[in-house]
Amino acid sequence: MILGVTGGIASGKSTTVGILRSLGARVVDCDELVRCLTDHNPDILNEIRTRFGREYFSGAGALLRSKLAMLILSEPGARADLESILHPHVKASCQRLADDARSRSEPLVICAPLLIEADMLYLVDRVWLISCTREQQIERLMARNEIDRETAESWLEIQMPLADKQKYADDVLNNSVNGIEGLADEISRRWNAFVR
Repeated sequence: MILGVTGGIASGKSTTVGILRSLGARVVDCDELVRCLTDHNPDILNEIRTRFGREYFSGAGALLRSKLAMLILSEPGARADLESILHPHVKASCQRLADDARSRSEPLVICAPLLIEADMLYLVDRVWLISCTREQQIERLMARNEIDRETAESWLEIQMPLADKQKYADDVLNNSVNGIEGLADEISRRWNAFVR
């Protein structure tokens, strides 16, 4: 059984991943996968350099993620181009891991912010949506990324609203009201039911 975990920016996906790992779950975190690919895969880095230019790389050749993020925020076409470079690699990696887990009859969690948008629903058997209020997303994003409210709101504007994602979810885990302990209790209960 493959569990898909998704949500919006700053909704609590990373917290959920941490809790699931503490419960012994094997987790593929697509954000971590993208970081790994853009740190270590020369073919991907060359594609990004060709599309966006050398100015998005340091003198040592490292991708300047924050600079590229600001371009993506201001230029919709840039986001689509970056996703066209990254998504095939992410989906292929997730497919291999999902196939391996199924062949072993072992549960696997795929945490993907763009599980729906990147057409990855076919990889999973059940979808959890980690949800909170828009205001909480904004406040968490401002604190986490040390950005102003206008920038935080801009990030939310370019993403699929949580209300729209809810249509694709089998379970909605509300990360708005009961704090980390409440979320951990709900995750533990639902995970135990999932693997039973």
